Amino acid sequence: MKRTLSGVSLAAIVAALLCGSVALIASLIVYALIDVTLGTVFASVFIAGLVSVAVGPLARNWREVVLLSLSVALASSLILLLGLFDQPRLAMPAVQLVSFLIAFSGAIVSVTSLLSRGVGESAARGPVTIVLLAWLTWPVWMSPAFGTSLGTWMIDHAFAYQPLMALNGAYHVLGDWSHSDIAYKYFTNLGQDVLFEMPPHAWHSTILHGTIAFIATALIALQACSRTPPKPSV
Repeated sequence: MKRTLSGVSLAAIVAALLCGSVALIASLIVYALIDVTLGTVFASVFIAGLVSVAVGPLARNWREVVLLSLSVALASSLILLLGLFDQPRLAMPAVQLVSFLIAFSGAIVSVTSLLSRGVGESAARGPVTIVLLAWLTWPVWMSPAFGTSLGTWMIDHAFAYQPLMALNGAYHVLGDWSHSDIAYKYFTNLGQDVLFEMPPHAWHSTILHGTIAFIATALIALQACSRTPPKPSV
């Protein structure tokens, strides 16, 4: 495959433009429906995650992982960044959001890319999507267990790393999602029947996903080095 721009293929550049466009269009649709709210923040995470799964297998080296991750993360957060003109109080939360989405997208792109090398592109996307959705929604489907010892442990130790809870903590000025009528009636008993403390920021979650991205990207780079034939001696 022909390489351009220091090891980044033309296909990866096109993929970055396309996935960025898809993420941006999806974000625009969400913004048109609900403006800048906590739902917009949560939607940016789901958009970044699902687009990253789709494009991840196309990354064939660490440079392409970085390119695709940045494209998805910045496109997914652009609407919220533009919203700073109307709501400058969201500047610091926005810094946390962009940092998180870069780490989050990087983790998903690199893991999907790494997995696709062993099982193929289509087979890699399936399990990563399932794990992604389970990770993003466990405060909902684990609600019946929050009164147990396992549920208490998850609340005390895992909330700081759960993306939506962490970003809700960063965007606390937009409210608490567990206190909304729709959340309590249909999704979770957090904050009502089960008391918990919202994470004060999203940095713990950012570090976790950034570490996953670093390890998976390093493995991709090592694989590339091991496949590079040695240069003939002169």
